[in-house]
Amino acid sequence: MTDPTGALSPQTLFDVVMTLGSGLGGWVLGTMWKEIKDARREHSELLKALPETYARRDDVAEAISRIERAMTDGLNRIFDKLDGKADKPHR
Repeated sequence: MTDPTGALSPQTLFDVVMTLGSGLGGWVLGTMWKEIKDARREHSELLKALPETYARRDDVAEAISRIERAMTDGLNRIFDKLDGKADKPHR
């Protein structure tokens, strides 16, 4: 372990450094693993919540098309009535 002067042998120093490095590396990898698991869980929750919170692009486009058709039909009926009124003589 130590030589007669009290210094650590190169092998003991290497073992200490490797033990500390392995412990630090294990802690870092464990922390990263936990963060990845949390990110996957949050992503899964987000995928479930998005359809409840936001409308999909094709749903919005379809709704706008229906509104446009309804407005066009309504305006056409109004214009037809106005055309019918314009043809009648005033009293």
